[in-house]
Amino acid sequence: MIRILLLFFVLLSTADAQALNVPLESYFTLEEIKAAQTAADHPKMKDTEKQMVTVLNLVRLYPKKFAREYLPAVVKKAEYIEVSAAYEELVKELLNGEPLEPLSPDDFLSKHAQIHAKDMGRSGQAGHNSSGGKTFNMRMAPMQKRYSGVAENCQYGFKDAAEIVVDLLIDDGIPERGHRRNILDPAFNLIGVSVEPHKKFDVNCVQIFGVL
Repeated sequence: MIRILLLFFVLLSTADAQALNVPLESYFTLEEIKAAQTAADHPKMKDTEKQMVTVLNLVRLYPKKFAREYLPAVVKKAEYIEVSAAYEELVKELLNGEPLEPLSPDDFLSKHAQIHAKDMGRSGQAGHNSSGGKTFNMRMAPMQKRYSGVAENCQYGFKDAAEIVVDLLIDDGIPERGHRRNILDPAFNLIGVSVEPHKKFDVNCVQIFGVL
């Protein structure tokens, strides 16, 4: 599986939760899940995208509980995620971490996440540059006019929302754990997410974080 990062600063229902390989309600209270469901009523987001926002918010809101309970359960069930030095490092970081503000879905960020996810899916490419030759900075230009900071995570090959988030959190093999930094950055409070088919990796996910 491939994970790519470039950092640039310029109510899931119970049924939805059960769609995850590791159900949220087995590890979090309904109140905790509800607090994380900032995308639950979004009319345009796919269930997987809503689930991803919920999982992203759960690790931000309840880092210690996520580390002790949900993280090991996801890793145990995942086919391509292993316990490693990066995993142990993540556990320590979360256990020492403080709760963060949840991320709220942002339509403008989601629009640009979807444009890139569809482009990578159709072209079979991976990365932050478009198949037509636009660099990351060129792609981010419209967002630089609206937000004081943005960052992007791309992940390829995973279908389960929780496994995508956990893979990016562990960030094994990525210098400075850039994906993890994006997810746990206290400055960010907005998120755009898109999950689309990919001709080479089957599926790809783009997350764009922002702050006004």
